[in-house]
Amino acid sequence: MASTGARLVRRPAVAGTFYPGTEDELRNNVHYYLNRDIEPLSDVVGIVAPHAGYMFSGKVAGAVYGAVRELSPETIVLIGPSHFEYFEGICVYEGDAFQTPLGEVPVDTEFRERLVQAGNGIFAGIQGHGSNGQGEHCLEVQLPFLQELYDEFAIVPVIMGEQDWPTCEALAGALAEVCSDRNCLIIASSDLSHYHSYEVAQVIDARFIEMLQRGEPKALAEALEKREVEACGGGPVVATQLASQRLGADKTKVLLYQNSGDVWVDKTRVVGYLAAAFTRNHG
Repeated sequence: MASTGARLVRRPAVAGTFYPGTEDELRNNVHYYLNRDIEPLSDVVGIVAPHAGYMFSGKVAGAVYGAVRELSPETIVLIGPSHFEYFEGICVYEGDAFQTPLGEVPVDTEFRERLVQAGNGIFAGIQGHGSNGQGEHCLEVQLPFLQELYDEFAIVPVIMGEQDWPTCEALAGALAEVCSDRNCLIIASSDLSHYHSYEVAQVIDARFIEMLQRGEPKALAEALEKREVEACGGGPVVATQLASQRLGADKTKVLLYQNSGDVWVDKTRVVGYLAAAFTRNHG
């Protein structure tokens, strides 16, 4: 975090580790992973994107961002889990911008205010965004892809301190209300299962994907709570799917699944990655 005059800008926390730390190298890295051969999707309301280091999940992230390359969202809501800090409720970043080596991305402050007013347990602050000195990465790693895709957009950075069903439902309801009259894209930042063998991860993650495609967010939330499936950002995924449905998205399209064992020699403790989109059409 840093203040520039009266402005509060969230500085990059994982540049140089999760992704390249210089502008030219980062731009080249995003271009390398961004899949421009994948069929572009129209009328996308929400997506699921992974948040690991680019060398591990870049291909999966590149698939979903390639699929939405022809959209032109004005406001992009980024929803992620808090990896390092526990707090109650849902925290929307209270500052003015996020920064990466590719520049600053402004926060949609009007949307933030409406979202806070619309949802129970939603507040503006810095909890989960790195306020305790930890380098929360889940939203930051999405930004370079977005910066390369879209010329002008604003973001609403959201961290879920709790991921239970009531919290997901509250966030989804607020998003559906505030997005109803705007050109929005909602992004759930999540990886899937963690630290199982390659084969076990495939089984667990296939179950998660099956449930996601079934289009029953509450059942998915219950399966996550019972640990029948795994996702560190399960709450963001559930909230995004539910909000997308309330905004008219009637289909879940899975674009790519991999785990770290597909790109790394160690297949004994892998992490799963998913690219998916919630659309209003069947294209």
